[in-house]
Amino acid sequence: MKTSPSRYTHLDDGTVQALLTTHRENLAELMQQAAKTGIQVPMNIASEIRQEEHNIAAIQAELAQRKQQVPAAKRLTTAIKEGPSPSWSQIIAALITAGALILVTWIGIRQTGTETLTSTNKPPFVYRVHVQTQDTAQGLTNAHVILETTGQAPLDEYTDSNGFASIQLNEQYLGKPGRITVDAPGYSSFHQNIDLNAEALPDRVLLRTK
Repeated sequence: MKTSPSRYTHLDDGTVQALLTTHRENLAELMQQAAKTGIQVPMNIASEIRQEEHNIAAIQAELAQRKQQVPAAKRLTTAIKEGPSPSWSQIIAALITAGALILVTWIGIRQTGTETLTSTNKPPFVYRVHVQTQDTAQGLTNAHVILETTGQAPLDEYTDSNGFASIQLNEQYLGKPGRITVDAPGYSSFHQNIDLNAEALPDRVLLRTK
């Protein structure tokens, strides 16, 4: 069975590697924010951390498929390599931060397990949409489909060579009021405010030529 291209297929190697660096920096910043909050990590930060980890894994897989070397992640020590030797207070702060990161990971695992046990009424839903031209009903390749809802990271995917895109929605998104946006070069954008569920989401989107 033919595998659908990833959202990064149309980008060159340098751009993909730059995106990897950006997502790693985003993840590091989110981890620092999570460490500052203590035990009660806000759900939006935990969700964004999982989304950044997903993005990083997807980009690394894309680079591996291209047989490109995956750049090594920056070490945390690079931020102080040119400064003086760390004091005891800095060492203690670093240990507290490391412990908080471990705790965040443990909480994320517990939350994921709880969601799995308590979400029997809302199993994950794979939304599949066909993006076509309004004039000829021909499928559009590399159209960008984006799903958004308040308090959660946007979900997005690009259409394959036949104009189809698939996006998985979990309980954090299902049933919530949101917005779908579809963009394609040379075509007018499609926007619609809609509830994120199987009954409301359109299975076909027609784009008009600009």
